[in-house]
Amino acid sequence: MRLTPAEDRRIAAYLKENPLFDGFGALARKATLEFVASRPSIPLRPETGKPPTPPATAPDALPLSDTRRPAFLWDYDLTEKQVRETLEHGGAGREWLLARILDRAPLPEVLRYATLEEIRDALPDLKLPPGKKEHWEYALRRWLGDG
Repeated sequence: MRLTPAEDRRIAAYLKENPLFDGFGALARKATLEFVASRPSIPLRPETGKPPTPPATAPDALPLSDTRRPAFLWDYDLTEKQVRETLEHGGAGREWLLARILDRAPLPEVLRYATLEEIRDALPDLKLPPGKKEHWEYALRRWLGDG
């Protein structure tokens, strides 16, 4: 694995602040194990030349928990049910929360809370990093056939 000089400096600074890790190797192993635990498989699709099939949009497919905190909200004390309620009631809290979901949650979890159409309609008003917003705009155009 090759890192840019800036990445090398960031890791060195992190290791200096977190002596628990004895070096980059320990940090990389920990990060890899956490990634593998969170995604036991990553579906790969060959490029076929035709538009991709939109993902299933079933936000209510799994029951919501009164106690489980979604992974994308590790730093806030909100349950899945409270997240859903916030998204349903609108307002600035809804925009912030939807942006947080789009920025930090994997696609299956995004679709537990919003449909592709809801995302498309809200996207212009959401505060997302430019690259992330462009990613979502492109994906939605492809999935929804909007150009």
